[in-house]
Order: sequence, then C-alpha cells, then structure tokens
Amino acid sequence: MSKLLNAITVDVEDYYQVSAFAAAVNRKDWSDKPSHVVANTQRLIDLFAEFEVNGTKAQLSSVRRRFGLRSYSKTPLALQ
Repeated sequence: MSKLLNAITVDVEDYYQVSAFAAAVNRKDWSDKPSHVVANTQRLIDLFAEFEVNGTKAQLSSVRRRFGLRSYSKTPLALQ
C-alpha cells in the first residue's frame, strides 16, 4: 500500500497587494503601508512545524526586498 501524499498551497499577502486594490493603492506606495506578511508567514510556519508539514516557501520579490528575505527555503520550513 502506498503512502498518501497531500499537498497544500498558501498565499500570504497584505490586502493592498491583491489586484482588486490596484486602482486604490499604487504599487510604489506598498512600502509605506503596514505589513503583516512576515508575522503571518511565521505563524503558518509554526503551525506547519507543529504538525510536521514539510514544504517549500517562496515570497513576492517586493516582500523579499522590503524585509531582506531569501527567495525560498526548503524543508524544514523556515523564515529566512
């Protein structure tokens, strides 16, 4: 019997980074807005670690530049 393989995709972004707000929030103003991406990503990583979920994480290039993060990390998940 083969082991069941599950997959999950999570998109963490601030409200102003979605296309629905493109007319209201200019991309050049994103860095002036408060961000919850790093804290929310860390919350997800902690939750995944609690349940031994492995995966690959990536961020928007604008998030990486703003917070000095690496482009991706592989298992175990970590905010780098």
